[in-house]
Amino acid sequence: MKNAFYKMLYRISPRLIRIAFAFLIISGLGHASVYAEPLQEISISGLVTDANGEPLPGVNVIEMGTTNGTSTDLDGKFILAVQGPESSLIIKFLGYKEISQRVGNQSYFTFTLEEDVEQLEEVVVVGYGTQKKVNVTGSLAAVKGGEIAEVPTTTVTNTLAGRLPGVVIMNQSGEPGNDGASINIRGFGKPLILVDGVEGDFSRIEPNDIESISVLKDGAAAIYGARAGNGVVLVTTKRGGVGKPQVKVSSAYGVQSSTTFPEYADALQYMELVNDYQPGTYGEEDFEPYRNGSKKSTNWYDETFRKSAPIFKSNVNVSGGTEQVKYFVSYGFLNQASLLKSNDTNYGQHNLRSNINLALNKNLDLRFDLAYRNERREYPGLGMQDIMTNVAFSNPMYPAEYPDPSYPVHNGFQMGPNYLSRADVTGYKHNDFANLTGNFALEYKFPFLDGLKAKAFGNINSWNTRDKNFSKDYSYYMFDPTSNIYSEVVMKDVTGISLTEGYDRGQTLTGQFSLHYDQTFGKHTVSSMLLNELIDSKGDYIMTGRQDFISSAVDQIFASSALTQYTNGYGWQDGRVSLVGRVNYNYAEKYLLEFTFRNDASPRFNPDHRWGFFPSLSAGWRLSEEDFIKSLGLFDNLKIRTSYGESGFDNIGQYNFLTGYQFDRVYALGGNMTPGINTKGLANPYATWETMTMYNTGLEFDMWGGKFWGEFDAFYRTREGILGQRNLSLPSTIGATLPDENINSQNSRGFELMLGHRNTIGEFQYNISANVSLAKAKWDHYDEPVYEDEETRARYQQSGQWVNRYFGFEAMGLFTSQEEIDGWANQEIDPSAGHNVNIKPGDIRYKDINGDGVINELDQVAIGKGQIPEIFYGLNAGFSYKGLDFSMLWQGASGFNVVFNAEAQQPFYNNAVPLAMFMDRWTPENNDPNARFPRTVSNSGNANNYRNSSFWLQDGSYFRLKNLVVGYTIPNQWIKRSGIKDLRFNISGSNLFTFTDVYPYDPETPVGGRGWDYPQQTTLMLGMNFTF
Repeated sequence: MKNAFYKMLYRISPRLIRIAFAFLIISGLGHASVYAEPLQEISISGLVTDANGEPLPGVNVIEMGTTNGTSTDLDGKFILAVQGPESSLIIKFLGYKEISQRVGNQSYFTFTLEEDVEQLEEVVVVGYGTQKKVNVTGSLAAVKGGEIAEVPTTTVTNTLAGRLPGVVIMNQSGEPGNDGASINIRGFGKPLILVDGVEGDFSRIEPNDIESISVLKDGAAAIYGARAGNGVVLVTTKRGGVGKPQVKVSSAYGVQSSTTFPEYADALQYMELVNDYQPGTYGEEDFEPYRNGSKKSTNWYDETFRKSAPIFKSNVNVSGGTEQVKYFVSYGFLNQASLLKSNDTNYGQHNLRSNINLALNKNLDLRFDLAYRNERREYPGLGMQDIMTNVAFSNPMYPAEYPDPSYPVHNGFQMGPNYLSRADVTGYKHNDFANLTGNFALEYKFPFLDGLKAKAFGNINSWNTRDKNFSKDYSYYMFDPTSNIYSEVVMKDVTGISLTEGYDRGQTLTGQFSLHYDQTFGKHTVSSMLLNELIDSKGDYIMTGRQDFISSAVDQIFASSALTQYTNGYGWQDGRVSLVGRVNYNYAEKYLLEFTFRNDASPRFNPDHRWGFFPSLSAGWRLSEEDFIKSLGLFDNLKIRTSYGESGFDNIGQYNFLTGYQFDRVYALGGNMTPGINTKGLANPYATWETMTMYNTGLEFDMWGGKFWGEFDAFYRTREGILGQRNLSLPSTIGATLPDENINSQNSRGFELMLGHRNTIGEFQYNISANVSLAKAKWDHYDEPVYEDEETRARYQQSGQWVNRYFGFEAMGLFTSQEEIDGWANQEIDPSAGHNVNIKPGDIRYKDINGDGVINELDQVAIGKGQIPEIFYGLNAGFSYKGLDFSMLWQGASGFNVVFNAEAQQPFYNNAVPLAMFMDRWTPENNDPNARFPRTVSNSGNANNYRNSSFWLQDGSYFRLKNLVVGYTIPNQWIKRSGIKDLRFNISGSNLFTFTDVYPYDPETPVGGRGWDYPQQTTLMLGMNFTF
C-alpha cells in the first residue's frame, strides 16, 4: 500500500502540486484573524422552544462572528458568556428557521423557533410526478445535483458509487470516452433510466445541469411497467427561477493516471522463465550484458504510455426569469487526453442545454427544453485493446529505438506499439456521436374545479453515429548491429489500403397525455393521475467501403475503384402503448396509501399475449405524528412503510412468435454469388411477459432536528416466466432451433441500511453517513435435465441453488515430490493414460472430494462466488468551517471473487511476455507447496494446472477512497467590487487509495485477465467556481 502511495505521488504533475500549495496558503490566510483587546464579558441565559411552547434540546446558540457558542440542554435552556452588549446571537437548529438577536441590555432571552417548511417539506421526484419526501411510501434513494457536480469524474454514473444504498456502481475501464460505469439496483441488472421523463443515457449529461437523481427500488417502479423490472433511475435537470440573471462558471484542470498497471518481466526475468521450461535456451553470455548494463531491458509499457494525462472540463450556465418566463441555459465541455504518448485515443465532449418555462396565462403553462450532446473519439489504426495486447507481446530484449530512430523497430512480436498507436503510421478510427433531445409540455389548470389539470407532453430523441476507419500499409525494420544493416518488413492487409464508413441513426418519439386531480379536504389529501403514453422508435444503419487504394494520401471513398466496393445495412423499429394510473391518499400526513397500475403493450409478443397489467400498492404510517411519539420529543419523522408491486420484462427478439425465414450469407452458385436464406427455427406464439413481483418493508427516522437519521429496507423479489430455451432438458437430436419460452423462475432477497449524523457547533458544521446493502439471488426453477443420483444433483442442479456460485476443484497446494504424486489420487485429464503420468512436481494438487481415487468432474464443488458483489457499502463524511469545506466518500464491495482466466494463469499465454509476478513460482530450488504460481510451462500450457480451481480465485473485496474534495470560498466582502460572488477554489481527487488483495488489476474490473484493457484512472483536479 505504501508503494502504491508513492507511485501516485510520482504521477502527479509538479505544476499541479505548486498550484495546490499556493491554494492552501491562500486558504490559511483566509482564516487569519486580527486580534483586538477583548471586551468585558457578560453572562446571559435563556430558553428556546418550538411554536407550541415545547422546549427544544440541542439548539445551537452562537455569538455572531466568533466560534463562541453553546447548545440548549434537555429543558431547552442555555447559559453563555458573550463579549458585551454589542454582541449578537445566532439561534439555529436543523428543521427550523434561523434567527438572530442583538444582546443589548438583556440578560435573559426567550426564543421561539418556527419550522422551516422548505426543510420539512423536501420534495423528491417519483414516477410521473413529485411528492413530499416524508409522504413517500416506497423505497427511494435520492441525491441532489450539488453533491455530484464537483466530483472529479468524467461521467455522472461514477459519482453515484457508494452514495445510495442498494445502487451498485462498478467502473470497468478508464479509457477516455468509454469510462462509464455499469449500474444496477439491488443486483437485479440494468435499470430503466429516465431523463426529464424520457428514456435515455445519463452518464454523459453535464453534471452541473442536474437538479436531482432519484432511484425507485421497490414496487413504486411498477408504474413504469415493462421496462422497470430492475428498478428506475429518474434524472431531473435544472430549471430557472424568478430573479435577475445569474451566471455560474465552473472550471477544473487536472491529471489522470492509472490506479494499477501491469508490470511485465524484464529481460533477465524473461530469460529465466524461458529457461524454466526449456533449459539452455539462454546461456550466461545472454544474461551478462543485462547484468553489467551494456544492454538495457525495454519496458514497453513505459515506452507506450506516459505516467499521467491532462483532463479539462468547464461549464457556464445562466438562469433567472420573471413570473412569466423562467430560463436555464448551460454549455459545458470536456477534453480528456489518453495516456498514450502518441496523443491518440483522446476524447472530446460538448453539452448544450436550454430549459424554458412560459406562463402563457394564469391557467396555461408551457415548458420547452432542448439538449444537444456531441462526442468525438479518436483512435489509431488499432483499437485500444489491440494496443494493450501489442504491449503485452513486446519482447523486453528488443530495443525501443534503433541507433537511427527514423526506422520503426521490431518488438519481438510485430511492429512496436509506440508506432502502432500512431494514426499517421497505421491509419485511424474516428467515431462521432451526436444526440439531440427536445421536450414540449403544456399544462392547463381547469378554472371550474380547483386542483384539476391536464398535461400534454411530447419528446423527440434523435441520435446518430458516424464511424470512419482508414487502414494503411506500414513498415518496420529488423536491425543487424554487426553489419549495421536495416531490413524492411512491409505490413500489408489482404485488403490493402482500405476505407470503411458507417452511419447509424435512430429516433424515439414519446407522447404523454394525462389528467391530474389534487385536493385537500380538511385532514384528507387526495392526489390522482391518469396517463396515456405512446412510444415509437426506429432507426437504420448503412455501411460502405472500398479496398486496394493506390495511395494513402487521400482518405475518401472516390480514391479507390468501385470494383472493390462493399456495403451493408439494416433497419429496425419498436414501440409501446401504455395506460398508467396512480392514486395517493393521506390522512393528516399520518396514514399514507398509494395505488398505481400500468397496462403495457409490447410488439414483441403475439397480439393475443401482448398486453400486461402491472399494479402496485404501498402504505405508510408516520408514527411521529402520533401524540404518544410526539410526547417523547425525539423524532421529527418516524415512518414505517410497506409495498407490493408487479412489473414486466419483454426480453425477447422481434417477431419470435412467427415462423419464417431470415437472410443468410452469400453462396457461390454457377459462378455467381447468390444470397441465401434459412429458417428462423421454431416459433412460440404463447410467449409473454416475464413478471417480477417485489415485496418491501422499510423504516425511516429523523431525530433531534435532523441530527440523527436513518433508513432500513428489507426486500424479496420473485421472477416468474423468465424466457429461455429448453436446450438442456430436451435432447440435442431434436434437430431444430428451439424458441424462447416462459420456463424459468428466480427469487432475490436482501436488505439496505443507511445511518447518518449531522450537527452545527458554532460556525463548524459536520456530517457523516454510512450505508450497506446486501442482495442475493436463487434459482427457483432452471431448465435442466433430471439428475438421477444425489452426487450429480449436488454438482449440477441449478434449481434451488444460489445464482452467485463458482464451481471448481479444491486446490491443496503444489506437489513437491514424485512420491507425493504417486501416492495421490489420479489427476490425469484422461485417466486411461495411466496414474498421474503427466503430473510433475510443482503442479497443482486437488482434493479427492468423494474419495474414489480419481479427480474428475464429480470432485468439483462450489469453491467461491461469482464476479458480482453481494455486499456494497459506502462511507460519506465532511465538514465546513467559515469558508473552508471538506468532503470524502469511501466505497467498497465484498462477497465476490475475481478469477484468473487463461491469459492470466499461463505465463507465456499465446507467446505473450510473462508478468513479473510469475517470478514467485515453484522451482526445484524453491520447492514450496505454497508458492504463488505452479511450475512454468510453455505457451501450450498444462491442462492439469489450468482447471477451474480455488488456486486461481482471489477474494474480490475492496475499500476505496472514491472521492475527496477540499474547498475554500473567498469571503464576498473581499471581492464585492469585482461583481463576482461565491468565488470558490477546490482540490479534488477520485480513486485515490484502494485497500484490496486483488492483484495485479483493479478490483472493479470483472475479468481476471492480464490487464490488457485500459486501466482505471486516479484523477486529481484543481477547480474554480464563481457567480456573477
